Amino acid sequence: MKEKRDLWNAPTLKAGRCKECKIGLFVYDNQAVIVMQERIQLSRTLAALGSPDFKAVLKAEIEQLDAESLPLQQGLSQSSYACDEDIKVVVISVVETATVINVTAGVFYSGIIAGCSCADDPTPVDACPEYCEIRIDIDTQTANAIISLFESA
Repeated sequence: MKEKRDLWNAPTLKAGRCKECKIGLFVYDNQAVIVMQERIQLSRTLAALGSPDFKAVLKAEIEQLDAESLPLQQGLSQSSYACDEDIKVVVISVVETATVINVTAGVFYSGIIAGCSCADDPTPVDACPEYCEIRIDIDTQTANAIISLFESA
């Protein structure tokens, strides 16, 4: 299979979409990739490309996105609902090609275990720490970004 660098047009081995939740599941290089369908602009990150502040600008832009714009709900492992508060990003790697900037980042966030919301529900609503790794593919011409969650296939 010919390797593609651009996720916007990359061929898939398998694909499926959930119309209700606006996500897609694709398989690239034997890894399942959950891709959010919303296009995100990372203009400040693209403008900072090549500067010493690139990782800090990328981190700040991603941390300002809400949980709905990131695949955090799909990355949950300890809880059942991803929270918007206190999202922290750690940039793991950056690979730049002519058409796309591929970033791997770790995301620390919180989730809760939702109870039945009954008046006598004894379940406390405590936040659980969560972590997932995401891939961010930024188009070098338009600053359009695709943010995807990687899971072992």
